[in-house]
Amino acid sequence: MGQEIEEIIVTARKQEESLQNAPVAVSVATGELLESMGSADLSAIGQFAPNVQFETGQPTSGIRAPTIYIRGMGQDDFIIVEDGAVGVYLDGVYVGRTVGSVFDLVDVERVEVLR
Repeated sequence: MGQEIEEIIVTARKQEESLQNAPVAVSVATGELLESMGSADLSAIGQFAPNVQFETGQPTSGIRAPTIYIRGMGQDDFIIVEDGAVGVYLDGVYVGRTVGSVFDLVDVERVEVLR
């Protein structure tokens, strides 16, 4: 008897569904994968998600600010009054500014990247 592949459940459309049935391009990294990669924060998403670039810089405030590009769309300007072209959500809550949003990955179930 062959081994079964583990079903991956995503919440890309605000409801739980199998990754195979999701009608959007989704890359998923489980907490175990991120831990095995030695990832301590969100900057690791560029290593597992195609067409994603994640770089961190030091703006004048000294807080780590990510520059995130998905399929060439992104924002490299740290203007506090503008939302970036790439949205970041933490536990379903929109993080409106990129400055300070390089979250440490502590007790993470999964990271989903929607393109």
